[in-house]
Amino acid sequence: MGNFKMAGDWDMQTKSIRNQHPRLTTLDLRFEDGKEKELIMRMGMRLNKNTADIINILKRHQP
Repeated sequence: MGNFKMAGDWDMQTKSIRNQHPRLTTLDLRFEDGKEKELIMRMGMRLNKNTADIINILKRHQP
């Protein structure tokens, strides 16, 4: 997973991510500090994408 860290306003990012990926639920996008791995795993399972793809999605929505 590398050294990926969340940055910026997660609520704003969540809205943007859900606009592009409406299959994601509020629970899929639940995030707690230091638990990026769990978020990435949930998103990957819901979208049927690998870790690198999910990290790219997250990075595109960061400030």
